[in-house]
Amino acid sequence: MSVVKVSTKYAASFLDVVVEKNLLDTVTEEIIALLDILDKNSLFKRVLENPVVKPALKEEIITQIFGKRISKDFFDFIIFIIKKSREDILYQILKRFLELRDIHLGIVRVTLTTPFEFTQTQLDTLQKTLEDMLNKKIFFTIKIDSSLIGGFVANFGDTIMDASVKNQLNKLRKQFLRTGISVN
Repeated sequence: MSVVKVSTKYAASFLDVVVEKNLLDTVTEEIIALLDILDKNSLFKRVLENPVVKPALKEEIITQIFGKRISKDFFDFIIFIIKKSREDILYQILKRFLELRDIHLGIVRVTLTTPFEFTQTQLDTLQKTLEDMLNKKIFFTIKIDSSLIGGFVANFGDTIMDASVKNQLNKLRKQFLRTGISVN
């Protein structure tokens, strides 16, 4: 079974449990914190993913580091993943949990690339437009790229909305080239 299918299976099951127990906010914060630790500490991540390191040692490490710092449900879930010998994909499972959580809550995370910082009014207008279009709650991650000249590029899921001046100029250039008009 592929990593995506396995991580989805575990993440979806854990999400169901967390929602049922009304622990979604708490566990989400803990997952974000653990992902941050794994991102910043490659040695810790390699130890968890290394098949040579015995599961008992991994459980002991998790217990020492997180045993009293995270909720019992999240702690038990991590131990369960280790016992199932899936700790090599723990990172992917946690990432998938956050994606499934967003779907559950009707949230779409949009990476918005602009040539300059948008005003709050511009952001609010774009957010409202996208929320109406998608019928979902929108959260932006904003990146600045001055090569866009104007407009914006919005990425969400498998969709790219390119409303940049740079893209419009490229389209115009291609159209001129197709019709034989020189663009020099």
